[in-house]
Amino acid sequence: MVFVDVVRESAAAGRVVLWEESARDGAQAKTLMTPGFRVRLARETGRVFGADGPRHAVFAAGFPAVCGEEFEAVRRVATEAEGAVSVAAVCRGARRDLEQAVASVRGSRHARVMVVVPASDAMAHVMVHRTAPEALADGVDLVKRARDLDEEVAVDVCLADASRAGHLLMAHYAQAMTGAGAGLIVLADTVGGQLPHDCREMFGRVRAEAGDEVVLASHLHNDLGLGLANTLEALAAGVRVVSASWLGIAERAGMVATEQLLFLLARHTADVLGADATPWWTPPDLTRLPVIARTVAARRVSR
Repeated sequence: MVFVDVVRESAAAGRVVLWEESARDGAQAKTLMTPGFRVRLARETGRVFGADGPRHAVFAAGFPAVCGEEFEAVRRVATEAEGAVSVAAVCRGARRDLEQAVASVRGSRHARVMVVVPASDAMAHVMVHRTAPEALADGVDLVKRARDLDEEVAVDVCLADASRAGHLLMAHYAQAMTGAGAGLIVLADTVGGQLPHDCREMFGRVRAEAGDEVVLASHLHNDLGLGLANTLEALAAGVRVVSASWLGIAERAGMVATEQLLFLLARHTADVLGADATPWWTPPDLTRLPVIARTVAARRVSR
């Protein structure tokens, strides 16, 4: 069977893909969801796009290396939400973490892992006690390792603190990681302080220097209230995979709200994406969004 990365394929075709973070980044906002609730939320997220759920929604199910219970939670989402969304496990840039992440989603259709690699010297010093170029070079090796572990699991790389990293450096390693088999290269404003014009320049410059084979994605936090504005700038720069979270829940001040972004794109498609844009294989069913948002809100209250 030939492996097809439906998310990368969708983005390359100009379709919008949501990387849903409420179950993973939301856990860092003290809103830990039970395995059963994650399965339910993943399925409901996929139903927004019908049969094209896996091509329009990546559901970050969790961080398997945290503990055995978290591994089993991610495994349950990968098993029970298969076919509704593309299920992703997230891990640090360490071999053991990577192996656990791949194992947690192995065998699920359209499964992915996202490896977090520091892109700035400041973040590299904190995360791995190395320089940014050294950490990024290790990231290339991790992509190769992931593809060796299971060629049916797509591997993406999140460049942490990209907003404070060198554009040419990121473009160089984005090329190398893509050449090694990465599906997406995610540029993250990890500290949530990037201004919109700087965000647009970052995505535009990295995209231009890295070339057409590299598919970029965004992960933009909202510490200074800039998450939505920056996500719109990423889309204007040609990015088609964007992170979001139901109700905006994520660590610290969160990130752009999934329901808000979908309503905005429906209302201002041409303004944001261009007059000739065809952003959906199946347009989102916006009538489902209030129900999902209320469900997540109730879950937060019940905790």
